Amino acid sequence: MSITPLQVALHSGEAKIKIEGMGTLKISEDLKKFCLTAISKKIKKLVIDLSSCSHMDSTFMGTLTEIELYSRKIEKTFVTILNISPENKALLSGLGLKNFFNFVYSESETKGWKQLDISPFEAGMTNSQSIIDAHKALMDVDEKNIAKFEDVITFLEDEPRSD
Repeated sequence: MSITPLQVALHSGEAKIKIEGMGTLKISEDLKKFCLTAISKKIKKLVIDLSSCSHMDSTFMGTLTEIELYSRKIEKTFVTILNISPENKALLSGLGLKNFFNFVYSESETKGWKQLDISPFEAGMTNSQSIIDAHKALMDVDEKNIAKFEDVITFLEDEPRSD
């Protein structure tokens, strides 16, 4: 049985989600759904474990940003990024997010990890609105990101939809 890229564990007021492999748009929507649901249920602490995350794309980083922004709006949940690699932290820093997240480095002895069912992903079947939202969050947090992502937003917003 293969390991899914998202593993979750729930323990008395705390939700944890571990990313295995690459953090990409393929798992961003499922990550966001899990985290926003946990926050809306007034979970006190949300830990996003990136110790096994080998790389992150801009949509994934934007999704992390959306999660943090939502938690600040609700003001009931404390979000922690656990054990991020120096390379991935540099990617976030390059988008002006070095001081935006709460980074913690520690041993995590979490038990009871369960696989989170991942939505099927096929080429061309991405949710354009999720990609737009993730990149807009990056642009909202640091205005330098506007120049980096405005063409992506324009392209996706102008894209014909088949809904």
